[in-house]
Amino acid sequence: MYKKGFNQNEVAEALEVRQASVSRWLSWEDKGGNEALKSKPHPGPTPKLREDQKEELMVLLLKSPTEFGFESGLWTSPMVAQLIRDHFAVKYHEGHVRKLLRELGFSPQKPVKRASQRDEAAIEKWCKETWPSLKKTPKGAVRQ
Repeated sequence: MYKKGFNQNEVAEALEVRQASVSRWLSWEDKGGNEALKSKPHPGPTPKLREDQKEELMVLLLKSPTEFGFESGLWTSPMVAQLIRDHFAVKYHEGHVRKLLRELGFSPQKPVKRASQRDEAAIEKWCKETWPSLKKTPKGAVRQ
């Protein structure tokens, strides 16, 4: 628009930005051409764990939490944060631990809520033999 004869205020009004922004863009374009106007994603903060530490963490997480003194046999975000703090002396917020775990290829899992002494054969037999005899029969129907 500026190259077509509009002034900076007109460009700013049309784009609904401040005139200072248009001025800054024109300055960048003068110094670096169109390449200077392309957006550049912010690199973000420096990761707290190095790549080699992340690989070591993956190996540690394949072990049982009980090996590290935790009572539960299932990893939780607070437990992983504690492991990172103890093993690498790096503090992670437990909410960010979930992002780190996802980055490492882990996904949230829920334990199956079944008794370890569950007898599948006995359950199937009960469902086929006992349960039908306990079910109500419609009025007038004959129970076999």
